Amino acid sequence: MLAKPSDSNIAVVVPCYNEAHRFDRAAFVRFSRENPHCHFIFVNDGSQDGTSVVLESLREQVGDRQVTVLELAKNVGKAESTRYGMRYAHSVDYSVSRGIGYIGYLDADLATPFNELLAMHQVAKNNIAIQAIVGSRLQLSGRRIRRKTLRRFVGSVFTVLTHCLFRLGLRDTQCGAKLFRNQAWLGQVTAHPFHDRWLFDVELLARIRRVFGQEFRSVVYEYPLDQWVDAEGSRLKLKDFVLGPGRLVALAIRYAVDRNSFVEPAEEISEKTYTLPIDLYDRRAA
Repeated sequence: MLAKPSDSNIAVVVPCYNEAHRFDRAAFVRFSRENPHCHFIFVNDGSQDGTSVVLESLREQVGDRQVTVLELAKNVGKAESTRYGMRYAHSVDYSVSRGIGYIGYLDADLATPFNELLAMHQVAKNNIAIQAIVGSRLQLSGRRIRRKTLRRFVGSVFTVLTHCLFRLGLRDTQCGAKLFRNQAWLGQVTAHPFHDRWLFDVELLARIRRVFGQEFRSVVYEYPLDQWVDAEGSRLKLKDFVLGPGRLVALAIRYAVDRNSFVEPAEEISEKTYTLPIDLYDRRAA
């Protein structure tokens, strides 16, 4: 059964890699049942533990329509697994059948709580001009933002460097909670692979700016989260923090040199049925 796109319906992509030991299945089950307008696409990125079993159990509890489990035959990293999930959510068969009005992504560890996702969604619904909502972990008075000292320091340095190199005008580009209006431009900016496993948020925002040009700051809304917690078991290692600035510079050079190859023309993408990599499949078809 086909459904008309609705401002109420969300598809949330959750990339997963070896999450079995810390995945809060009960929380996802509870939230899904309380919010039937929220649909989840879990992309299992070649996990070597019991993640597949946990995700399959979740799908069986909640149902096929609201929970989709995609499997990657090999690990490709958070950037590409997230992009694959967004492409799947944006595909005609998925988004039309569920009437998806917004597509976003969220970390599997729920560092950003579900209530923040709902709040971001409400902001988007209240302002039709907003095309993208970016969660921001600003340390504002009265907010419950708990970040480890080292990560907070590195994050501050990264913010300054990102501003100097990309001029996005955002205080926090790396928060793992973002929401986008499900329109043709989203297919444009996710058409090509990302170049860095961890800096894809910056890449995505840079591509969005290319689509909207001078309107970028009018259509992208930075939402200060009320709550965020630095969850244990982060995949980021010390070397990622050390090498991060150099990789960010390399990324800025790449995008400065080739200004057109990372975004599909709108006229090509709007009528396209999106194809997925051959090693990505819906678990139900396995």
